[in-house]
Amino acid sequence: MDTVPSSFIVKKWVDEGNRNVIFYKDRYYLNPAYEEVHDLILNVVSEIAQNYKIDGLHMDDYFYPDHVDDSFDKMDYMYSETDLSIEDWRRNNVNKLVEKIDRTLNRIDSSLWFGISPAGNLEYSRDSIFGDVEKWVDEEWVDYIAPQIYFGYTNKSRPYAATLQQWSDVVEGTDVQLIVGLGAYKINQNNGNSDDEEWIHDSQILIKQIQDAQDASNYTGYALYSYHSMFRAEADDVQAVMSQLEDIKSLSE
Repeated sequence: MDTVPSSFIVKKWVDEGNRNVIFYKDRYYLNPAYEEVHDLILNVVSEIAQNYKIDGLHMDDYFYPDHVDDSFDKMDYMYSETDLSIEDWRRNNVNKLVEKIDRTLNRIDSSLWFGISPAGNLEYSRDSIFGDVEKWVDEEWVDYIAPQIYFGYTNKSRPYAATLQQWSDVVEGTDVQLIVGLGAYKINQNNGNSDDEEWIHDSQILIKQIQDAQDASNYTGYALYSYHSMFRAEADDVQAVMSQLEDIKSLSE
């Protein structure tokens, strides 16, 4: 934060000890509980939408800190005098921001898309970082979701097939589109997960996941994370990655 110009509003909030910014576990977080924070984010959204030729706006999966404890915002919760539990209050804070972003973009240009890429574990998103994806979808505040289903078929806690079906069910009966996020970065990598062997030894895992996604009832498209990982040049990875990339290319031929 020392290198940030003093004229920057977030730096001013930090210097003033303003609760709009919270220092928590070695990081600074904008606090979703406050309208000033919403206004700052909406100003950024407006600037991008009005001044740049974009097709839409995409958000990643970061909302509240992972497994945040009450020390983060207990004071803000008490001042709010809400009847909600602290968990529901946090979800509501994020929900209000998501709705505002949707309204802001629609006011500027209704053809712009707005989508979010939530964590692939739906319960984790809702209960640990307070991203209430089902609410966003039901209210159709987003045009699409791109859940990060970065799991293999043998993953013990989130096997790919069952997780894909869960996300398909989330958008069922709505106009929200499902773009399936796939973990290309896991090819030939040991990440200490229960499905590592599959990502290392199954040379067809991505093509199978794409085909299963295409067969899902609410499928719109897929996205690979990350682009860089599909073109990395480490000697041990080149053959494994390029083989799967060629298989993916063949789908469109």
